[in-house]
Amino acid sequence: MPPGRGSFRLRGQTSIAPRMPTGTIGTPALRAASSAPPRNSPSRPSRERVPSGKIVTQSPASRWSVISRRALRSAAPRLTSTAPHSRITKASQRASARLSRATKATCRFVEAALRRRDELDSTRADSPLVRADDAELVETDGATAEQVVDRLL
Repeated sequence: MPPGRGSFRLRGQTSIAPRMPTGTIGTPALRAASSAPPRNSPSRPSRERVPSGKIVTQSPASRWSVISRRALRSAAPRLTSTAPHSRITKASQRASARLSRATKATCRFVEAALRRRDELDSTRADSPLVRADDAELVETDGATAEQVVDRLL
């Protein structure tokens, strides 16, 4: 059988690439770990939780940019960066990565799963992921990591 879509050739033999089941994301172990109850966190204002001069970011690229810039020491006392619409960009990236691994995940499927995860995280009874009352919202949709840091400074 010649190699085609969903197969590969290794040392002259054709093998069928494994397929991920549709309708699920992750392994059973990952789903079990992610469904564990969150640890309790005190619901203090962010001014008390985040030490002076510290910045909390959600995006790994933004975190790296923040860490690598020494100018942050002179920045505002407390900054928090979130990306509420990043799931749209992230869904496309994850779908592309999964498709390259011979899966049939679609951007809509991944985006729906991320939206569901965010909804569950923000509405759970124990330690919901919500913005603190005293947090200042800075829109960073579509910005690069460097642009995010520039907006925060």
